[in-house]
Amino acid sequence: MGQMRLQWWRDGLEAEGRDGTYPVLSLLAKRRDLLPGLLDMLAARERDLTDPPFADLAEVVVHAQATRGALAGLAGQVQNDLTLRDSNLDAARAAGTAYSLAGMLRAIPYHAHQSPGSGFQGRLCLPGDMLAQYGLTADDIRSGQQCAGVSECVGQIALVAAREVDKAANLGCAGGNLSPLLHGSLARAYLRRLAKAENNPFAPNLRLDPLARPLMLCWRALLRRP
Repeated sequence: MGQMRLQWWRDGLEAEGRDGTYPVLSLLAKRRDLLPGLLDMLAARERDLTDPPFADLAEVVVHAQATRGALAGLAGQVQNDLTLRDSNLDAARAAGTAYSLAGMLRAIPYHAHQSPGSGFQGRLCLPGDMLAQYGLTADDIRSGQQCAGVSECVGQIALVAAREVDKAANLGCAGGNLSPLLHGSLARAYLRRLAKAENNPFAPNLRLDPLARPLMLCWRALLRRP
């Protein structure tokens, strides 16, 4: 079913929204320069359905860059065609990558409660070599055992995500390129909560308050800084 949905988007994008029945496709048809990036993003998402678990940390980062990182980059391209700076576009991609990595870590408890045959291992963001380093298996994570080892793995990925956030945070005043960079603000907030919980993805209260999240984004927008 997932592959059918991805193929539907491919067919719609390549048809240039000619049937006019889906407003998003009609709008995207006006931006054919985005088509290669969108198709690459669909291909990256397909790995969640077809590819084996991540082998190493590099594969995790590449996936984050090719999905949410690429989406943030495309958003920056659409929003700021007239004022786009390469540094801002790179920062947008970094912010999206950080948000993707933080999201993978936040999803660990959800995937841990999936049944063994539901594809949990294929979606686990903790790579195989890292699990082997700490003597962990997917069943250990599903059962909540060996929390110290899981936290060590999570901490390594969180560190990479924090470095990506810094690429956007060090940009200074973002001007018209701010919106895609706010992915970094959200990632930073989630990573801080995770760090306070000693990188335990199963700790309670890791979510941002539903009211605090939009207020934080509004504040960063007023400051014009990610």
